[in-house]
Amino acid sequence: MQKTSRKLLRSLVMTAGMAVVALTPRAASADFLDFTVSEGSVPGTTGGNITVDKLNGGYAEQLLLTSATTFSSAAYGNIGNFFFNEGHTAVIGSKLNNGEPNGYSLYALFSAQGTTDGNNFDATTAQAALWIDPNENDVFSFDPITHAVVITGNSDDYAVLTTNTIVTAHGSISSREFDFIFSDPTRTVVGPCATCNGISYLPDLTLLTLRSEINGDIDALAPGNPVNITGDFSDVFSDASVPEPATLGMLGFGLIAVARYRRKTV
Repeated sequence: MQKTSRKLLRSLVMTAGMAVVALTPRAASADFLDFTVSEGSVPGTTGGNITVDKLNGGYAEQLLLTSATTFSSAAYGNIGNFFFNEGHTAVIGSKLNNGEPNGYSLYALFSAQGTTDGNNFDATTAQAALWIDPNENDVFSFDPITHAVVITGNSDDYAVLTTNTIVTAHGSISSREFDFIFSDPTRTVVGPCATCNGISYLPDLTLLTLRSEINGDIDALAPGNPVNITGDFSDVFSDASVPEPATLGMLGFGLIAVARYRRKTV
């Protein structure tokens, strides 16, 4: 019985040690998720399929202080480029912002509500959506009373991706940075035409455990209420089912601790 226990213990120790190696995140676990963009699904666009891993663009925002400790904000961002190779290389040959009649525009709409100390802003609710403008003719502005985003020329636009489930959402005026992480973004299934939807435009984007990570910086801001902000942002996707490195490390060390405890008690 003792020999069997020791043999089992050695097996457990080896397994725990191997677990640390096996559970150490591969470099790929932090990689940007590659996905296909089917530009030919956009009406009037002659493009085909491209592989991308990052969307990048500029945004404008109005941030309204609704009380001494609360805020709401609305923003629009125009996607300027697609990237691949871990977000380092611009995609060549995309029809994005290529001009009519064979190009199209892609833009994002954001809104958030939450708490603030005057410098730090933490959203308790937030929404984001990715939209296509087939004719590249939209004009953006903000309503002077409601401060919502106003779009003219958007009768042909359609959404391809929407999300409102926050993992974390934080921004800072002093650091001039913000990070929004959403889980479970959803592709649209039905649109104004057979291919005018997220399923057609993003055909292989897995959504079961998808995470959308939107971050950026502030280039300029005009103080007041609302605060007028402009800056840059990017959006990448990752697999939320891949455990964080700290979680993996703790699991590995936990197995070792169990093994050592068993050895002392055998």
